[in-house]
Amino acid sequence: MTSRTIKDPFTGKIVEISDNLTDRLRGRYACGPTMENGEPEFGWHMIDTPPIQKEAADEIDRLRAEITELKGEPA
Repeated sequence: MTSRTIKDPFTGKIVEISDNLTDRLRGRYACGPTMENGEPEFGWHMIDTPPIQKEAADEIDRLRAEITELKGEPA
């Protein structure tokens, strides 16, 4: 999962939040900072998306996996 660091406006702490393009293409948005188990604190918000966006997300994931394999990196 890709993430980015931001300042939580409620606690003033620096936190990690999900910043995954393929999640957003699938209409899956993290709510709240990422906890130690990798899940967002307040769960996921799901919205309907056109089928082409889901196809694009699948293709991006497939290409990323292929690149990782070609580089010899662990999955």
